[in-house]
Amino acid sequence: MRSLAATDGPQIAVAIMDKLTSQEAWKICENCSSKPQCPSFNNSTQMAGPSREKISRLLLTSHLRRTKRATLRQIRSTLGYLITADLSCEDVHEAVVNNEDLSSTSGSLGELAFGAASQDPLIQEWARLDPAKLVSPVVDRLLRSDYAPKSAEGEAETHSTFMRNHFLGLRDSSEPLEFAVPNGESSFYKYIDEYIAILADPGKPEYKSRILKGVSRLIGAYGYDGPDLAVSQERGHSDWAVLKPSFEQEFMLKANDFDSQYVEFSPDLLILTHVSGAQLNISLDTAEVILGAADGGLFGDYETDAVRFDVEGFGVKLLRQVSENVIVVEPSGVAHEIRVANGKLTLIQSSDTSTNGGDLN
Repeated sequence: MRSLAATDGPQIAVAIMDKLTSQEAWKICENCSSKPQCPSFNNSTQMAGPSREKISRLLLTSHLRRTKRATLRQIRSTLGYLITADLSCEDVHEAVVNNEDLSSTSGSLGELAFGAASQDPLIQEWARLDPAKLVSPVVDRLLRSDYAPKSAEGEAETHSTFMRNHFLGLRDSSEPLEFAVPNGESSFYKYIDEYIAILADPGKPEYKSRILKGVSRLIGAYGYDGPDLAVSQERGHSDWAVLKPSFEQEFMLKANDFDSQYVEFSPDLLILTHVSGAQLNISLDTAEVILGAADGGLFGDYETDAVRFDVEGFGVKLLRQVSENVIVVEPSGVAHEIRVANGKLTLIQSSDTSTNGGDLN
């Protein structure tokens, strides 16, 4: 499938956006009397300026999610809708003559980009990633303060408007440092930049180690910090944990590839492979959970069920492999690494995980 968005290098989708929002394309509007009230001209200006990178990121996110593959025609249609909201020049002129407020009928760029009511396939996907759905204590604190941003009419911005404008780069950060909102607060995917970095160079040892740690904490033990991948062996309702480690050197991490001089391609999937043949495909959504777990996140919600099920399936395949080492963790947190050799159990080392924050190393 042709890749219209790319993790590095030029993006065809962005080239289309640049063409649609270029000064040459809007030169005809220079002397238009309706230009100051024209939402299409305003949206085009924003997409060519502060929102260019953010709309590009939305297009790239759709590519990395691997759920929809938009064609050139669909992307052109989506970008055209974001600019015009299906309003013609005649519609704008008529509204200006009748003193109608076009901002309330056409919608802002944020409302258009994440409008759940739209029939556009890409916008329907983006609506599921609407920043307005994210909870942010930092933003809530700012909106309740004296530094809360206000609309052109002097009204305080709502949570939804603020989050969308912040994501699209449509606001100035003039508040004091204590109220500064990090860029990640309005992003549905907090690890997308790291995922893109890993796709670009999956052979880096630190990337594989981070992925293995996240997988281990999902299907092994929370707080596991060893270099290998540890899978928990279920023992009923016992408070003891038995972990089966698979050595780090037994795994290979790579990105999917497609060699063609005729079709543009950009990797959109990481593949973790064990020497036994067990394989875990790591999409953007899967990476979001794995990297979150590596940072200490706990996942038990309905939305991550499918991801955790895939990771657990990978762990089951690893449990079938013969291993001479196991890690037994007592209810108190003391971990014992045990080796089975020649029919004998040998204690290799013990560590108190209750005093070192969960180090099972």
